[in-house]
Amino acid sequence: MILKKTAKIPLYVKTYESLFDKIKSGEFKNQLPSETDLSAQLKVSRTTLRQALALLQDDGLIKNLHGIGNFIVNPNDINNTATTLEKVSNPLYQTHSETFDDHDISFKLVLDSEYTKDIFHQRSSAVVSCERCYFKKKKSLAFVFTFLPINSIDLLNIDLNDKDSLFNALEHDIYKICTKSDLEIKISNAGTTITQKYKMFDSNQCVLIMETLYKDDKVICHNKFYIPKQFANIKISRK
Repeated sequence: MILKKTAKIPLYVKTYESLFDKIKSGEFKNQLPSETDLSAQLKVSRTTLRQALALLQDDGLIKNLHGIGNFIVNPNDINNTATTLEKVSNPLYQTHSETFDDHDISFKLVLDSEYTKDIFHQRSSAVVSCERCYFKKKKSLAFVFTFLPINSIDLLNIDLNDKDSLFNALEHDIYKICTKSDLEIKISNAGTTITQKYKMFDSNQCVLIMETLYKDDKVICHNKFYIPKQFANIKISRK
């Protein structure tokens, strides 16, 4: 039997393994050295280094903050409550790698339009248009557009004079009464342009999760979740 010569391990893989060992051994504290210093230290090109860094990001060991650097992910900062998407629940907490320490919510009543007719599959006398933003250490890490037909306000017993009532209904209560949820996942290039009120985290690309919630055969809510790509962690179990 003739044995073929083992293929040479690509340099970026060796670089990845070297960085992996250094991270696990604690050689780097919270942040990796700059790409210039790190490529010189490892004696590789910046192109090779970036290939290795991309693998480490895929593994969830580091995260890149644009214009700031590469940071080692602290296990205590990871959203350990994240689950797969099979269970009908708030997908933000099922797919975001970070936890939040603050939020803001605002809303306005708008007239029915062809767009809302399309997403609700029927006319509504009025629509509640809502914006939610989620923060950690004053950095906005996620944003949600929500559209509610006006009858969902009564269905959920929401007091529009109480923002906490609205927030809790959208975060939790609506998932308790819905009987079906449709999800569509895309990549959005909207980046920081999706909202004028909030400055989204510095990321040009977001994972966009479009969610339609039903009670029986009626649409009771439509959400658009924008998650900066570096914080998206989507898990789907299949059998």
